Amino acid sequence: MKTRTLIALFSACVLNLALLAAPSLAAGNSTLDFDSLRKDYGNPMVEINLSKQLIGLLGSLTKNENPELAELTANIENITVRVYQLDTNADKAIALVDKTTKALKKDKWEPIVSVSEPDSKVRIFSKTKNNIMDGLVVMVVGQEPKDGKPKGEAVFINIVGQIDPARIGELTAALDI
Repeated sequence: MKTRTLIALFSACVLNLALLAAPSLAAGNSTLDFDSLRKDYGNPMVEINLSKQLIGLLGSLTKNENPELAELTANIENITVRVYQLDTNADKAIALVDKTTKALKKDKWEPIVSVSEPDSKVRIFSKTKNNIMDGLVVMVVGQEPKDGKPKGEAVFINIVGQIDPARIGELTAALDI
């Protein structure tokens, strides 16, 4: 399965399931660490680190034009995205998916999507607190040989905070995620 297909699958699932946000496994609401892949794959192709302050700034700047966006982002604590180019074997990225999956399950996260194929892996987890969706972790690793060499991507998304699940499409469109 191609990585782009997996990403499209992720997007469709997230939009259709209307899920968002993710508290981490660490103490408090700090984000999950997906930066350990830097040593194996180099710097990520895409690196997004939106803190509560930056998200709040977005809300403030758009408050008059788009009050719904300001309201929507008010309870988001953090958005972290990493996309790594896999020019070598995907084993390290898949191992991180497996390790994180085990930790999320131990912490009572709910698996939403799980796809395992020989050259790809997709995991989407959510967590609720007091019947409020407050967690989303997405991990997608896909690899296909090209010119006899492995090529692919590893995508990791962690969103921390709370949002009305029915409005996930608005947030992802506004933040171009």
